Amino acid sequence: MKQWTALFLVMGALFTILFFTSDTFADETVTPTGEYVNLRDGPGLTYSVVGTLDAKKEATVLSTEGEWYEVKVGQQKGWVASWLVTAKSSEADVDAKADVIVATTDGLNVRSGPSIQSTVIGKMNAGVEAKRTLERDGWSYVTIDGMDGWVSNDYVQVIAANETDEPKQPDEEETTPLPTDDTFFVEVDQLNVRAEASLSSEKVGTVKRDESYLVLDRQDNWVQLALPNESKGWVYAFYGSFASDAPKQADDALVITTVADGTNVRTEPTTDAPIAKRLSAGEQFTVQREIDDWYAISVGGETAYVASWVVAKPSNDHVPSADKKASIPGTLNGISIVIDPGHGGRDRGTTGARGTKEKDLTLRTSHMLADKLRAAGASVHMTRESDVYVPLRTRAAVKDELGADAFISIHYDANTDSSIHGITSYYYHDNQQALTQTLNDSMMEAVSNNNRGAQFGDFLVIRENSADSVLLELGFLTNVAEEQLLTTTAFQEDITRGIYNGLLRYFND
Repeated sequence: MKQWTALFLVMGALFTILFFTSDTFADETVTPTGEYVNLRDGPGLTYSVVGTLDAKKEATVLSTEGEWYEVKVGQQKGWVASWLVTAKSSEADVDAKADVIVATTDGLNVRSGPSIQSTVIGKMNAGVEAKRTLERDGWSYVTIDGMDGWVSNDYVQVIAANETDEPKQPDEEETTPLPTDDTFFVEVDQLNVRAEASLSSEKVGTVKRDESYLVLDRQDNWVQLALPNESKGWVYAFYGSFASDAPKQADDALVITTVADGTNVRTEPTTDAPIAKRLSAGEQFTVQREIDDWYAISVGGETAYVASWVVAKPSNDHVPSADKKASIPGTLNGISIVIDPGHGGRDRGTTGARGTKEKDLTLRTSHMLADKLRAAGASVHMTRESDVYVPLRTRAAVKDELGADAFISIHYDANTDSSIHGITSYYYHDNQQALTQTLNDSMMEAVSNNNRGAQFGDFLVIRENSADSVLLELGFLTNVAEEQLLTTTAFQEDITRGIYNGLLRYFND
């Protein structure tokens, strides 16, 4: 008898659990907080959309997983995000009208979750509008062209829902607006013109980037423009600037420039963080803030971090090098020098009779020279630290971008006549000749190679450069005997000591 009693109790408990569980889900319904919500075939934004649930419809909750509801509407089943719906049991009075956000930068990433680590599922360009149904931790959940995802609030402008309502009716005695003597400059590729100062107003045309129009009136975030053919219309003021209050760069704003192809920017200010993107040489960015030895910059509409030691920044107190002397006699303290290892990457330069690649030898020489100069107190920047390609114009720009005092381009020579040998020092402008001659004389004191002298040379890296820029050809790789000498450690030490001594002499005497 006791066994039967126990069995009935267990069965009763199981029935109760199943009954109430079934009733609980059957009684719970959800409705979208916006105009609609997508139904997906799984609990996540990466699952396919299988339908939609409109704002006026309720769906029955079948189960839950994480922050997702499995629901049924009619004969269709699917999953909806919990943050986009309201449960029937909720007492909250939810406004079904969503805000509108507008992207303020091109290439803004739309992600599967509210994090920079989440998968990118789409893009938004500057001026594109989207409806926002949720905000969380500095991110907005938006719907754009049937796609749902998250965008960073740092790169959008929010227009409250009540700003998109139908415009108020004008007074009976409407007066023609008077010109404000201001001009509006369009700063996005294409901007919609509307009949009234509202996103819900009729679209009456478009204006394009770099076009300018006389301002007739302003209303909140809207501006009325005088358009061709005596027409007029309203545009959202965020997408342009006014002649009267054109934004100016802050005096202390720091602009940095990448100096090599493949410069890494990372998701966090540490070399252990994932690489967010690789930049090309010559790209410029305004620094948002500095964190230790890292700069926070905006890349593709999102904040990323670049190391301060791989970019160039301007110097505001640079003294022309013709008048610049080392701050401590007998050293290079206070002197900034750019070393340019010739060629690199896909540009191998010349190849010696014995197979020596110029790009490898110039890098070896440059590193040895850099070590000597740093030991003497100089600030040294190399246009490349490894076997990468750097465009010539990028190399030539580094000196002025850094406010450096000298630019030394290291090369090895070649000629179809294999008997030609010796060292040549080149300048292009007159204000480069003094340093060129000083270095040439100093190198000849350090090595016994044939002296081809300091002479004029039409090379882009010195032609497109400023004072005290020099190109040094340290010998001919096409001469078998000289090639063998140039690759020795003894020659490398001697020639870099000669250049070093020449710079010491130039910036001290």
